[in-house]
Amino acid sequence: MRLLPASLYALGWVSLVTAQSSGSVIVDDSSIFSESNLAGIQYGGLTIWDHRSADTNLYKGTQSLSRHYGAQIWFSFRGTGIAYYATVAPGGGLLSISVDGADSTEVALLNPGSEPAFQQMIWSVGGLEHGDHTVVIGKKSENDYLVGLDYFSVTSSAGNDIRPTIYGPGASNVTDGAVIVDSYRDGIVYSDSDWRPYRATVNSSAQAMFFTHNETCSVKPGSTATFTFDGTALWYFSDDNEYNARVSIRVDDGEAEFVQTATIGSRWVSQKLFWSVTGLDRGPHKVTITHAGTVDEWACIDFLMYLPSSASPSPSKKSVPVGAMVGGVVAGAVVLAVIIALAVVYTRRKSSQTGPETAVSPAEDKAKQVDAGYNVTNLEYAPRPTSIQGLNTNGDGTGSISPTTQSDPTYRGHPEIQQ
Repeated sequence: MRLLPASLYALGWVSLVTAQSSGSVIVDDSSIFSESNLAGIQYGGLTIWDHRSADTNLYKGTQSLSRHYGAQIWFSFRGTGIAYYATVAPGGGLLSISVDGADSTEVALLNPGSEPAFQQMIWSVGGLEHGDHTVVIGKKSENDYLVGLDYFSVTSSAGNDIRPTIYGPGASNVTDGAVIVDSYRDGIVYSDSDWRPYRATVNSSAQAMFFTHNETCSVKPGSTATFTFDGTALWYFSDDNEYNARVSIRVDDGEAEFVQTATIGSRWVSQKLFWSVTGLDRGPHKVTITHAGTVDEWACIDFLMYLPSSASPSPSKKSVPVGAMVGGVVAGAVVLAVIIALAVVYTRRKSSQTGPETAVSPAEDKAKQVDAGYNVTNLEYAPRPTSIQGLNTNGDGTGSISPTTQSDPTYRGHPEIQQ
């Protein structure tokens, strides 16, 4: 588990250039996912990506490269379009690109020359509905051809604020300071060995990329996953596909809530926020996620996030009405007392608002929400992920595997608004 510094949560999305109503926001390849850049680019696959720097031919002198089949890039943004720029090395290779879980587009890279072509626009899409979007880029060719990323150019209609609301650990609907709980490494207890870790594969249909390149799923109705935490809020992330199951989620001894994780038809997106609970009392809580669908439907957990009690704001203090203390006094004194009481209440309220605002308040009633899905588009079915081989599975269904997503905890990228 990793405690995420609240002050650094949105730092990766702060531009050094004045934001306008619309424009292109440049996201350099070096804006890599890390604890200080949760909305950064995620690099996945079974091998390590090569992050290079100090090359004047490249934007900001950096690029990220891989020559291995199945290497993937995952990025989510809020806007209406995105363009993908990279170096085209001599020779040829094949990419598979999927936007919002739709059918993949195959992109052939071809450079008949003997020198690399730098900062080339490989692919772009525009005219998207303003809102959250995801793009997954995978190396489909099995040859030794080197592919990678120089930068993305995101078309924004809201200045330089392109942080997504419901996708990835950097989703703005998650309160700053939350802790990431990966589905197979960080203390989630599974009821049986029917829960298994899976990874997505690069294919000609829609492709997805899970957080740390893995997701834990069960196809057995009634199987459960439980997680105990000391905090005041929790968020549940999974993938979204037409073959997913309905799950029930219960906090402590409360009433279970049913959540549908198949909301977008035959598309296939990952790292999506489906459910959250906020305003819990400080202290330990237990959340139980149960497969509530039918046989062979997929109940999955990509990751959870929770807000520790230590990172939660102090409960709000309610003022005692001063007017209730002046009963029986003559009319003029009552009026004066009421005026004084109003002044005191106003002063206290104003004082309580001087600090930074937060999306979670322990004084509020417990509130749950299920995020609405995107409009359904009937596309060809995307194959489910393949099971990971060689995983050390314990008797209770838990296990461990080395992480594959690369991150640089020292770099915090600054997207730039272009005119």
